[in-house]
Amino acid sequence: MQLLTKAKINKIDAAGRQILKRVGIKVLNPALCRRLQRSGAEVDLENLRVRLPDAWLETHLQAAPTAFTLYGRETDHDLQLGTGRTHFGNGGRVFQMLDMQSGRMRPTILRDIADTAAVVAQMPHIQFFIIPCQAHDLPAETY
Repeated sequence: MQLLTKAKINKIDAAGRQILKRVGIKVLNPALCRRLQRSGAEVDLENLRVRLPDAWLETHLQAAPTAFTLYGRETDHDLQLGTGRTHFGNGGRVFQMLDMQSGRMRPTILRDIADTAAVVAQMPHIQFFIIPCQAHDLPAETY
């Protein structure tokens, strides 16, 4: 099954490269900004904006592995990525949740992460779990 043609994939890739080169990304970690700058990326340290020119991006993409293992807590949950197989996981990143007790929206908490993990664990077609929300009941520096 092929969802996108090679031409469409190339168009998406070219658009993404233009965004990375012209607009860049905001990197909130100054140490990471300095590291990227040392590696040749264009970095505005005052605004924490990182731009990735074509040459930088191509060099680093060529150095990236074409396949790797995403290790699970148990070896039977390890996923081989980049091998032509498709794996499904939960996704998203929400900051508010509908509280089933009160019927009102509230900030997400650690318990929501645990509850979502329990649901995902019961879904045989989901192979990996991504933390789906922010635990607002934990201090930011420990999260």
